[in-house]
Amino acid sequence: MTTLPVSPTCPEAQSNEYPKLTNAALTALLSKPYGVEALRNIQQKNWDALQQQPDAIADLTHHCVICGMFCNRPQDLNLHMRTQHPTLLPNVMSKASQLNRAQASNSPCRFCDREFRRTHQCPVMMQAALLLVNTDDTGRSFSQPGDAVLCCDVCNMRFQELMQLHDHLHQIHRLEPQDRDPLRDMLTGTEPVCSHCLSMFADKPALRQHITLGQCRSFDPMRPPAEYPVAPDWQELIVSGTIAQLRQAPQKRMHLTLRCQFCHTAFQRTGDLSLHLQTVHSVLWHDSQSHVQLLMEASHTFGCLCNPMTNASGLQHICVALRQLGMMMQKMDQPLFLPWTFEQSHIQTFLQAVLHEPAGQQLRECLRLRQFVTLWTDPLLVQFLRTRCLQCGQSLHPAELREHLHRAHASVMNAQQTLMPQLLTAVGRENANDFHCDISISNISVQLCCSSRFCFKIMDAGTAFTAEDSEMLETFKMMGPLFKQERYERPEDGRESKKIRKDGRKQEESKDTQLLMAMGQLLLKVDAEQQALKRQDSWICFMQTEPQALLPSLIQKAAEWKQTTKVKQEPTMDHSPLPLRCLLTQHLAETLLHRVTKLAQCSPEDPLMKVALEQGLLTQEGHFPYQRWNAQAQCLKTTNHQPITIQRMIKYSEQMVEILKDPCATVKFHSLRPLSTEAIVPWMWQISMRSDDLQVLLTTLQGSTVWSLLGLSLKPHALHLSKQGQHLQTLMGKGQGKSQGKSKTKRSQ
Repeated sequence: MTTLPVSPTCPEAQSNEYPKLTNAALTALLSKPYGVEALRNIQQKNWDALQQQPDAIADLTHHCVICGMFCNRPQDLNLHMRTQHPTLLPNVMSKASQLNRAQASNSPCRFCDREFRRTHQCPVMMQAALLLVNTDDTGRSFSQPGDAVLCCDVCNMRFQELMQLHDHLHQIHRLEPQDRDPLRDMLTGTEPVCSHCLSMFADKPALRQHITLGQCRSFDPMRPPAEYPVAPDWQELIVSGTIAQLRQAPQKRMHLTLRCQFCHTAFQRTGDLSLHLQTVHSVLWHDSQSHVQLLMEASHTFGCLCNPMTNASGLQHICVALRQLGMMMQKMDQPLFLPWTFEQSHIQTFLQAVLHEPAGQQLRECLRLRQFVTLWTDPLLVQFLRTRCLQCGQSLHPAELREHLHRAHASVMNAQQTLMPQLLTAVGRENANDFHCDISISNISVQLCCSSRFCFKIMDAGTAFTAEDSEMLETFKMMGPLFKQERYERPEDGRESKKIRKDGRKQEESKDTQLLMAMGQLLLKVDAEQQALKRQDSWICFMQTEPQALLPSLIQKAAEWKQTTKVKQEPTMDHSPLPLRCLLTQHLAETLLHRVTKLAQCSPEDPLMKVALEQGLLTQEGHFPYQRWNAQAQCLKTTNHQPITIQRMIKYSEQMVEILKDPCATVKFHSLRPLSTEAIVPWMWQISMRSDDLQVLLTTLQGSTVWSLLGLSLKPHALHLSKQGQHLQTLMGKGQGKSQGKSKTKRSQ
């Protein structure tokens, strides 16, 4: 009976049988031109011949022999082996120390060419030890290893038992045969007790010597490390999704920043704790990446949780507190992790299209009570989510629902990919024996993500904007009269019969008309794709024309730039001037930073602060709220989105100033209309696709009242046809609501 192929590099698939590494597992090495000869030289311990293979030496120095991972330093290679290939490490470190003493003890090392003064860990000898131990087929287990392990490579002596080898290495060669892992080798408690043989020692150094010298006869290198369970307080916080409440609990944030929640080890620096989590708790670190990513997206509303504050800045900073929360979630038995809460009013607004139905009411209760398992276990909700769109309430076939979500509601489909890994795992756990999926996971993820987006107000609904394109405008104007021509000839009196009209529609169109129609359709398609691309990296700034706003100063900066450019065009100037778009965006960011800083320095009795509070620019706590346009009231309304503190806004402004110093960050920055006496003038701001930090920053500040300091509002570019594209669509008779039906056609009298 044959089985399915197993990945040789997967730690879960490693076999306990010897040899652990077969030719199938060594594909990365044997596929190289020198691989077979290098493996033979290592197994035969022909180190002089191995030294004569420069390609093999260079590869073994920096690349993992199992998976090919690049490691710049020996420390990185050791860390990679401990975290990615832990099942292959028993007896390897002891063998590597023997090979280093025998073959690589002189400086510089004859294999890796590194110079050293005292000791040296050669990566080539490390990987050679890995191959020697794990390709030996004479072993049975860790306590009964093969001939390659029982042989001392320093003096070539052979032993019958592993304990004899350990005593020999310590007494004769002064080598430590085993490495120590506190979580694996010591029981959690006050007294130092060996977790393998349960022997008690006077102090921790004695226990360390007991392990490293190989004196423990019950030593198990594959014993899982002992970890404390997740505390009830953290469990309640994670299950309820109230992560934002940690902003009001500095003591809890300090515990998450400087203390490991799995082994209760305290640290003085955040970086030491991060390294500890990555090395000692590497499995949890690796498995919790999706949870940490979800926490990072949610943290844009409540900010960094580090206490004390770290020197790291920028939106790419990952708090150690969020890292530990994600790892604790991975350790808990929870079907779904959503680090936000669902308010009743937000749920009703989001589900207004389906709330009148019984399934919609049940869905509302599931979200309010956070009973997420019901979404894919209740038959009524399963059938409802398979066939109904929660955004517009349409009934669709399951095969059409996903395509409908991506086309009609593309703006809310971006965040659903973050929840997909969790949903696939949770649904697969409940439907392990199904041969096909009856659950619309895409609809569930979109519903959960959209509710969270609505709850946090991270993204507002898109508003229709148009872009000016002079070349396309001229083309459409020239083609306009041609599109207005009739497609077929009609009698002069206009009283043709129904049969004549029917036959007239069937008449063949001229080649010129067909060509123009094809060109028009192509232009509409190109325009739609262009607007879709602009939606990814373009923003619209609606600027006021008052003297206190930013627009007059931008005009003045542009005039100064033109005068400076004329001067710098002389041959005596060595450097080229900064592009106008970059100069204007830098002025925008610097002005924003100046005005936010000035507002932060005001006292509560200052007139400027009073005006900011009266106009709704700041909350009573002195934070910048988020606002959204209310179509019914025809005014801006403050949302329930978590406001941004002034100090956090100063950091955002400083980061924007730093990002915009790069001339490549801004692609376009210009007005969409001629400057006139109108109260509002829209400007297009297109940023570089590679400037991820600026894109995330503008998304975070979208809808914030901080832009009112500059007399502008910021909205993302819409995803539909431009003004010229709409005009062309109308000329072609394809516009919605632009043509009259047959019943409305008047006959000439």
